[in-house]
Amino acid sequence: MGKKGKTTLLIIALIMLSTCLFAKEPIKEELPKKEFSLGVNVGAVSGIGLSARIFNEKNGLQFTIGGWGSEKSKEDGYYKVKKEFYDFGLQVMHELRKYEDGRFYMFGGGMCLAAESKRIYKDYKKDEDPFSLEDDDDKLAVVTFGGGVGFEHKFSGPVYMIAEVPVTFFASFNNNTVIGVVPISIQLGLMYKF
Repeated sequence: MGKKGKTTLLIIALIMLSTCLFAKEPIKEELPKKEFSLGVNVGAVSGIGLSARIFNEKNGLQFTIGGWGSEKSKEDGYYKVKKEFYDFGLQVMHELRKYEDGRFYMFGGGMCLAAESKRIYKDYKKDEDPFSLEDDDDKLAVVTFGGGVGFEHKFSGPVYMIAEVPVTFFASFNNNTVIGVVPISIQLGLMYKF
């Protein structure tokens, strides 16, 4: 099956999922006006890392912040590679349907990501810290924005699973600029509601 066939199949599956979600009866009782959640999220639009989500009746806002670093030495001990990345994401949401065990919503947002990779060489003239000569500094900045539909479903007690399908536009800046679109991607999260 070609790329076009897979994309068509995924779009049909999303339409079927939306139809099933809208066929379910919405809850009639009054629910709390404000909801606050904390958790983790992975997505090209929402960001990668720790998330805080606030819902006020039908509208919501989500902040995501993340980062990590690693250091790896080459086998010969001649240099080591240090990598770091940081990101910040912001997403707005509007509820389409709410159920006892979750909600279906549309969203839009964006993320900024900065990454850096350094090669640190040995300076054999120093005894206390031989790794001090920096070279080959690679920096990358990526900005994404997009929107789509999402579903939040009760996993266990106050823990909710989140699945979102956005269309993502991106711009990547380093030595040369790349601008593009990812037609369909998947964002996942796990949130604890207070």
